[in-house]
Amino acid sequence: MKKVFFAVAVLSLFFTSVASAQHALTNKDILSMVNAKLGDTVIIAEIQRSPCKFSTAPDDLLALKRAGVSDAVIAAMTEAGANPSEPSARLAQGPARDIGVYFNHKGAWEIVPPEVVDWKSGGVLKSHFTLGVVKGDINGEIHGGHSQTTVTLPATFLIVVPEGAYITEYQLIHLHDHGKGREFRTVTGGVFHVSGGATRDMLPFKSKAVGDRTFQVTLSSLKKGEYGFLPAASSPTRQQMATAGAIYTFRVEE
Repeated sequence: MKKVFFAVAVLSLFFTSVASAQHALTNKDILSMVNAKLGDTVIIAEIQRSPCKFSTAPDDLLALKRAGVSDAVIAAMTEAGANPSEPSARLAQGPARDIGVYFNHKGAWEIVPPEVVDWKSGGVLKSHFTLGVVKGDINGEIHGGHSQTTVTLPATFLIVVPEGAYITEYQLIHLHDHGKGREFRTVTGGVFHVSGGATRDMLPFKSKAVGDRTFQVTLSSLKKGEYGFLPAASSPTRQQMATAGAIYTFRVEE
């Protein structure tokens, strides 16, 4: 019984210290857990939920094996080391308390602050409305020259959507410098006969579900410039054309 209490105490102390410092697990941490007689299941769970920075060269793997690390734990380390920028499902659920967009910065999730969008109709069927939704293209304008958020590629994002929404309702938008601000063109509503210009700033992206209402997006082929994730809720209705929306902006640097 004393051994059980000791193991629980060691486990609690270790996890608390890791979480408080947002510590990326290393080979040394794995050896410490093995020496503390923690089971493979516990160690692998911690690898899956934590940012990791393992050394998995052949010599490192042999050293781990000689130190008593099991094949199952070594395999989990190797898998985590092969995808250092990809968060696990449990890690991805961390910021899921709040709807929004987050980006992975050195193993920690940081919020992408939204910016205000001013809307104006753009030309394609702009006078036709059905159930208050604009059928056609619209122009969005954002004040200020640059986003507060700067990323380097490949960049990994988490998008936490509202209840009942889905990631396919979001648009990845390329923003253009325009005087003292940025602008873009997009579409909303059940658009038909839309010109090519209406979708000129919409970019395709892939995502995968990693938690409840939480989706991971990794971008690797964007050019230097300004971009943003536009939520579906920000698309204006007829009554909202004179009001503002929101877009989660970021700047890609080479």
